[in-house]
Amino acid sequence: MKQYNDTLMLLDYLEGDAVISQGKEAVMKWFKIIEPKIISKTAQYDTVRPLTTEEKTRLSITSVDDLVDQALMSDRAVDNETYNPADFKTSYIAIDYMTAIYGGGKNSIGSPGALMFKHNTFRLWGYYGFEKGVLGYASNKYKKQAIEEGQLGLSDDFIISKISNGEFTSMEAFKKAYFAKVVNQLKEKGIRSVVIRQKEYSSFDELLEGFKEAVQKDLAKSQFNEQETRNFKFEVFRQLLQQTDSFKQSIFK
Repeated sequence: MKQYNDTLMLLDYLEGDAVISQGKEAVMKWFKIIEPKIISKTAQYDTVRPLTTEEKTRLSITSVDDLVDQALMSDRAVDNETYNPADFKTSYIAIDYMTAIYGGGKNSIGSPGALMFKHNTFRLWGYYGFEKGVLGYASNKYKKQAIEEGQLGLSDDFIISKISNGEFTSMEAFKKAYFAKVVNQLKEKGIRSVVIRQKEYSSFDELLEGFKEAVQKDLAKSQFNEQETRNFKFEVFRQLLQQTDSFKQSIFK
């Protein structure tokens, strides 16, 4: 799952960077928020909702790291709802993999919501592998340590600190480091070339320009949606999938 997750992290970064380059109005249109809904001392749900007018006015987004810190996601595919792990309707959410989720869940108390649990499990799988990442996050591997250290529950912050051996103290710090890792690889090496509408893309600048063009087309629509950007993003993903034997090989040159 490494190359699969690396690809999605890279494409999410490029989408976010392209939107930010179009200014605050674009950012206000493009993103919505995932916020924790605390239900007990050891558990929370994820609530996805539009940004309020006041929140849009206060927005200060100059980098993808800001999207992470402010718990934003692209406004498509995931319904505005509270995602409860114990609720049949929302616990089995299928996340469209072309939907960019930047936040980490802001979970310092215990069990995460259904949406961020699924999303974070996959990203940890990509970065750390199945045994260290998935089993470390999705099992009770660190439960005994949590009790010994006086934790009320197995929070994301506690678990990522254990998985990373203290390198990260929050899921947000992990997400920012993961973004930086794949973007640096793209800038240093480039990716396997993809061709979309007779244009070739393999470098950071080329891909970012392609995303900017797609974002601009979406923003210019009288009935706004993000379909041009999703289509461009999916085509890059699809061609990399084919060129790497279903992500068994590196996407980078």
